[in-house]
Amino acid sequence: MSLKPGSSLSVLFYLSGDSNKASSRVRGFWIAEGLEQLNVRCTLRWKDTKKDLAVFAYEMLHHDAIIFQKTYSRYHRWSMALARLMGKQTYLDLDDAPSKTQSIRTLKNVESMMRMADGVFVGNQNLLDYVKQHQSNVHLIASGINLSHYPLRAKVSDSAVVCLGWIGNGALYKQDLIKILAEPLAQLASRFPLRFKLVGACGVQELYDTFGAIPNLEIDFIDEIKWSDPHEVSRSIQDFDIGLYPLLPNDFNQFKCGFKALEYMATGIPVVSSPIAINAEIVCDEINGLFADSETEWFTAISQLIEHSDKRCAMGREGRRTVEDSFDVLKIAAQIKSIMGSRGRTTQI
Repeated sequence: MSLKPGSSLSVLFYLSGDSNKASSRVRGFWIAEGLEQLNVRCTLRWKDTKKDLAVFAYEMLHHDAIIFQKTYSRYHRWSMALARLMGKQTYLDLDDAPSKTQSIRTLKNVESMMRMADGVFVGNQNLLDYVKQHQSNVHLIASGINLSHYPLRAKVSDSAVVCLGWIGNGALYKQDLIKILAEPLAQLASRFPLRFKLVGACGVQELYDTFGAIPNLEIDFIDEIKWSDPHEVSRSIQDFDIGLYPLLPNDFNQFKCGFKALEYMATGIPVVSSPIAINAEIVCDEINGLFADSETEWFTAISQLIEHSDKRCAMGREGRRTVEDSFDVLKIAAQIKSIMGSRGRTTQI
């Protein structure tokens, strides 16, 4: 059933966390902001108490579409089934593949919700291929950037000490950081004056011990920031001269959606990245960043950017243009609205 002429679409999000959680912030809160600007009424929920789930069930009555963002407990599966009985559109949104470490019951819930939903939104091609085993109506929805939160760096730093930066969850990515970056940074620090700024170290002692032991490398570790503050991330990376995105070629990383690269690029920071998953599509080698797939390649790529500030500046400009053209959250919100509008049902109260 199509939406009534002139009526506004309404969307209810059930998120996996609040705005401190990256996936909820990027694929929930920011998408909702974009949809609101497109005259779509949005409501966001993320708590799992019985009372909250009861409220959520009531709120489904007053919305046209329900998006379950990486939520797949049995209660979410039941909620999706109830929404379909109400005649609502239902979508599952995934920016990671369900982990093999999760219970068999949880994995079955995911597969059941994939099959049950009107469609599934995924963040990269590998996820799309995975979901197609269970659902034919799959939409590639990139993780977008709210550009109003990411102003361009004022200028390329003229400091003699170049800042190499990384931001994220250090507890989750400690092996990627240590196994890929430790040796190249040791070699680089022996040749250039360098600062390594790691935002999101999470107090991981292995990170402090490994990089703190590198001679001549200035260390600036920040354990936590207020992730829910829309401008805190931008302020934290403004002094990066080069953004680093090391990823090991494992099953988990094959389903990542490249958001870290997009954050650097939106800010005008050149990125050096592993050519893993969607990074191989977001980053255009030698245009808006550089790829590195071995210790020698990481050393060479970073050395190039250290020695040539003009190249850093040019790649930073191209990175910002890439985000503006293809990863602006307003454009992604419009894509989601179009999908739901074409399959819309009128709200039933």
